[in-house]
Amino acid sequence: LVRDEAEPSFAIKAHAMSGYVLLILRGGLLDALEGIFVLAVAMLSMWRRAMSGKDTSTTRVVASSKRVGPNIWTGWVVFYTRRLYSRIEDCWNRPITGEASSSLQLCVRKRVGFGDGAPLRMTGATQRCLNLGSYNYLGFGGVEQHVTPFVIDA
Repeated sequence: LVRDEAEPSFAIKAHAMSGYVLLILRGGLLDALEGIFVLAVAMLSMWRRAMSGKDTSTTRVVASSKRVGPNIWTGWVVFYTRRLYSRIEDCWNRPITGEASSSLQLCVRKRVGFGDGAPLRMTGATQRCLNLGSYNYLGFGGVEQHVTPFVIDA
C-alpha cells in the first residue's frame, strides 16, 4: 500500500473537523442566546404597551418591497454566513485596485465594531502584494513585456 505524501494524517483531519464542530456549536449557542434575548425584549415591549393602556390591535407590519423568487437566504446559508464566513472573510475576500498581474494593490480593510464578526470597512490605504493566484502562475494575469508577445503569437 503506497501512502500519498500530500494526504494529511488522521490527527490533522480530526483537528480540522473539531475546529468546524466547535464553530458550529458556538454559532448554535449564539443563535439560541440571541433568540432568547429577542423574545425577552418583545415580551417586555408588549408588557409595557399593555401597562400603558395603548391599543395595539391596529398595529400592522407592511413589507417595504415585493419579493421576487424564492428566498435563498434561509437556514444553513444564513447561519454559515453570519457565524462562520464573516469571521474569516478577510482571508479570501480581498478587494484590489487596478489589474491583477504579477503584483497587485490590495485595499486595506479594518473591522469596525466589536467581535470577530464585525463588518470590514475600507481604510483608504492600499498594500502591494505578490500575486500567487492560479490565473497568474504562467504570467498571463497582466501585461508583461517578456510573456505577453508570446501569448499573443500563440
